[in-house]
Amino acid sequence: GYELHYSLDFKKGYNTKRIASPKQAYATINKLTRKKKYSFRVRSYKKVKNITYYSAWSAVKSKKLN
Repeated sequence: GYELHYSLDFKKGYNTKRIASPKQAYATINKLTRKKKYSFRVRSYKKVKNITYYSAWSAVKSKKLN
């Protein structure tokens, strides 16, 4: 699956959205404020038995909402 972090400022904290299915290549995030600039980063994870393995975080991408 994939784990998505998004925030107005990563230094102050972030929200997490998990996408469990690799077939679902997108995520819908509700309750974002218009005219604000959000930052996003993503990483993949895989659960094997009781251990979860994570990849490195992607580069942070910013997007201003219309």
